[in-house]
Amino acid sequence: MVSRSPLPADPPPRGDARTAILNATLNLVRKQGWSATSVHQLCKAVGVTKGAFFHHFASKEHLGVAAARHWETVTAPLFADAQYHRHADPLDRIFGYLDFRAAIVDGPLENFTCFVGTTVQETFATSEAIRVACGDTINAHAERVAIDFRAALAQYPTLAPVTAEDLALYTQTVLQGGYVLSKARGDRAPLLKALTHLKRYIALLFKIPLKKEKDMARPDGSFIWYELMTTDSTAAARFYGAVIGWKITEQPAANGGQDYRMIVRSDGGNAGGVLKLTPEMQQNGARPIWLAYLHVENVDIAIKAIEADGGKMLMPKMSLPVGEIAMVADPMGTPFYLMNPIPPPGIPDAESEVFDPKASQRVRWNELLSSDLARAKNFYGKHFGFEFNESMPMGEMGDYCFIDHGGVRLGAIMQKPANVPVGIWNLYFGVDSVEAAKRAIESGGGKILMGPVEVPGGDWIVNALDPEGAPFGIVGPKSE
Repeated sequence: MVSRSPLPADPPPRGDARTAILNATLNLVRKQGWSATSVHQLCKAVGVTKGAFFHHFASKEHLGVAAARHWETVTAPLFADAQYHRHADPLDRIFGYLDFRAAIVDGPLENFTCFVGTTVQETFATSEAIRVACGDTINAHAERVAIDFRAALAQYPTLAPVTAEDLALYTQTVLQGGYVLSKARGDRAPLLKALTHLKRYIALLFKIPLKKEKDMARPDGSFIWYELMTTDSTAAARFYGAVIGWKITEQPAANGGQDYRMIVRSDGGNAGGVLKLTPEMQQNGARPIWLAYLHVENVDIAIKAIEADGGKMLMPKMSLPVGEIAMVADPMGTPFYLMNPIPPPGIPDAESEVFDPKASQRVRWNELLSSDLARAKNFYGKHFGFEFNESMPMGEMGDYCFIDHGGVRLGAIMQKPANVPVGIWNLYFGVDSVEAAKRAIESGGGKILMGPVEVPGGDWIVNALDPEGAPFGIVGPKSE
């Protein structure tokens, strides 16, 4: 029923052997199955005697019933606290729930295996008590989902008669089948694809316009904001205004006392933000740099998964009026932000416009220079759904591996050249004339590192440093 349960990583307090046995049961059964999990293994995992086990559970069957109920106890808060409940529209809550289910699919296969689903498959014909307990847990979760389906049915017409109970149980059927196929194939892709198709079915059933299709793409891994960290925001406004055409607000936005300014495009939309580095930040190692924000459904879960995979939390989660954010680094040390945004008031379907592969004054290309190409591909594919369907050989520099996500080519990952000191996400901003932007970089105190160079497709690029030393790129036609 849940992909990642909030089970304690450390042993429970002394005297709570029953809870420890139940937690061990949830973990071991999801990994190796009910039949393969013995009382001896459970006692060894927890560090208790068989006498202690049978003091709490009359039999393994008794344990199975208790564990099914315990699964509901430990997983219910994960869903109760999820942000999709904030949506006013019931269909938005339903799609948010399904996106949340996709977002918590991470790590080893057993992490997104359902305990009750796994157990009932093995015991439905041999233990009526366990079968009923597992069914009760699945039905209890389905009933919570049915609440939003009832509200949606009361508000929206449907293509065919249907009940909220049927839709909720069908949702659980898709999830349980997705878990089985993911285990059979050894990866999470079947479950994620099943969820995508389920969202499309619900959209068609409730006669949602096709423009909603974009809203239903799995959000994890979308580039939704960009931020320049700099020591001089006013100087940055002059420089990037001349190079890109942006206007950076003169007065900082209200942001907890920090000097944070918005980057505004010519069309009035936002392109990102500028954070002025304080002396304290610089003393702690912060340097002028452009950073990307990647969308996640749950910041806490994403942090734990990244840390478990060798990454690092650089800044703990912060709750802001615009959403929850945290800064992390991938296992190679490249920093970026995680963000679960809150839509602006009155605009629940608002979408980020800071990335567009074809538009000026937006990021058109996200390029990761990594010290370990293979590990970077595995990391970002695993945690953010990046796909690497094509690559371009670059001789001694290795392969240039294109990033596809939700049908969009976001950029590429390549091995960091030896002359680049640390791994970075190098962002390419769209300009109307690369030659004009190059002149503005040079006259504004920046430094050209490479280019102009023509790239496949006919555009030209330049890599540069701004006057404070932050790397960036520009891309567009060579001349106006």
